Amino acid sequence: MQFRDKLSRLPANRDKKPLYKGKSIEQILAMNNVPAMSRTTLNKYLIRVSTLFKWAVKHGYIPTNVADGLTLPKARRAEQEREAYSTEDIQKIINHLEYDKARPHLFWIPLIGMYQPGV
Repeated sequence: MQFRDKLSRLPANRDKKPLYKGKSIEQILAMNNVPAMSRTTLNKYLIRVSTLFKWAVKHGYIPTNVADGLTLPKARRAEQEREAYSTEDIQKIINHLEYDKARPHLFWIPLIGMYQPGV
């Protein structure tokens, strides 16, 4: 948990930014106003660490994967990430659909998709 907490406070691309070059992790964490890496990047690193520990468990080097379950959930649910189409947007889509016998899927797929429940 301490690893995840420290990792979550580190800046993105810390090896590429001159401000952080030559500084230890503790020195960077002691700095003020350091923009932290994104949750997606943090989870990417945590998954990689967990995969390493999973391998170590599989080969008998350690008894349990101590990094299992360290990833953080997404900040928002998928339906909150995008706004739904307005009635006007849907009407524009429908108005621009043209039926072409050579390519009927270009007409039917958008219409069928409108009836798909939220995923």
